[in-house]
Amino acid sequence: MNDRKTQASTNQSAVLVSFLCLTATFCSVLSQLTVVVYEEDPALLSCIYDDPLPPSVSAYWRDQNDLVVLDIINNQEDRASQNMQFKGRVSSFPSLYSRGNFSIVMSNITMTDSGPYDCLIPKVDYQTKIKLTVLAKPPVTTVVTLTAPPSAVTMVTASLPLLSAVLWATCCLN
Repeated sequence: MNDRKTQASTNQSAVLVSFLCLTATFCSVLSQLTVVVYEEDPALLSCIYDDPLPPSVSAYWRDQNDLVVLDIINNQEDRASQNMQFKGRVSSFPSLYSRGNFSIVMSNITMTDSGPYDCLIPKVDYQTKIKLTVLAKPPVTTVVTLTAPPSAVTMVTASLPLLSAVLWATCCLN
């Protein structure tokens, strides 16, 4: 009885390992990231493939509507098919392509840039999915530092008890 259980368990393990190996062989590499930025700030959308690459590789950046953000064809930026929405706002790092870095920087971010982006490297069956979240820029708080000569500070300090007495009389004696 124990021999049957052991053999059945071994068979199930072998089937599971075979299935996992087969699945791993046919699955592409997928990476998912989230990037959060404020309006008008630049956003770095990362697409880095760590394994060795062939000498000439292409990578394709697309937005949620399948619009061309940037195409890198045979290690060269190709802006011919780039959507107008991204023209002049997207840059990459050509010197890093040979190391598998096809990341881009998008500048002048607006709320309409929010959404998913894909970087595809078909030759090595690699895909990075990035969710870009754009937040409203927080209000700017300005801190003003006033400098005054020591005599002005002394004068304010000396008049403070008098001011307190006047406020107390106004408030409490009525």
